[in-house]
Amino acid sequence: MARQTRQFPQGKYVLRTPRQTQDGQVYAVYLYYYWKGKQIRRSMDFFTALKDWNQDANGGAGEFRSSYGPNHKERNAYLKELMHDIDCKIMDYIKQHGEIDGDTIEAFVSGDDKALRQDNGIDFIEFARKRFIERYDSGKIGVSSRENGISYINQFAKFLKLEHRGSHGQHVVHRLGVALVGLLTIAICLVTFLGH
Repeated sequence: MARQTRQFPQGKYVLRTPRQTQDGQVYAVYLYYYWKGKQIRRSMDFFTALKDWNQDANGGAGEFRSSYGPNHKERNAYLKELMHDIDCKIMDYIKQHGEIDGDTIEAFVSGDDKALRQDNGIDFIEFARKRFIERYDSGKIGVSSRENGISYINQFAKFLKLEHRGSHGQHVVHRLGVALVGLLTIAICLVTFLGH
C-alpha cells in the first residue's frame, strides 16, 4: 500500500535547541510548518527550559509542562488557538483555490491574511487616498477638493485607529456609513441655513 500524502500542512511547536543542550539553559519556542519541501517557522517569543517543555503533548504539537509556572495553561491555550487559527486559514484557502503554496502558508504564519480577503488585501484608506489623487490628476476635481478629501480620509483613519478597528472588511463599511450619515446631516443643515 502506497504512502498517503496529506492534503494540507499541519503545524507544530518545537523548542529550538542546539545539538548539545545544557541544564538550566532556556530555549526559544518556534512554530513550524513543513509543506512540499519548504520549512516555515516563526518565533513565538516564549522561552523555556527543556524540562518544562513536552514535545509529545497535543498529538506531537508540543506544549508547556505545568513545571513551567502558573501561566502554563494560558500559554498553552494561546499556542493552541494560534495554530488552530492558522490551520483554519489554510483550510479555507485550499477550499477556495484547490491547493496552497509555501509562500501563502508563510504569510498566514506571519499574520498576513490578505490572500483570504475578498478585497485581495486592498486597504480602504490607501484606496481612498489614491482615488482622490487620481481624480485630481484626471481633472475631475480641484486642489481644494483633493486636499479636503484626503484630510477627511486621514481623520477617518485616526478614528479607526482610536476605535482599534482595521481599515478593511465590515468594520470600515459600518464606520464609513456612520461617518457619511454624519456628513450628510451637516451638509443638509448648511444648505438649509444658506437657503434662508
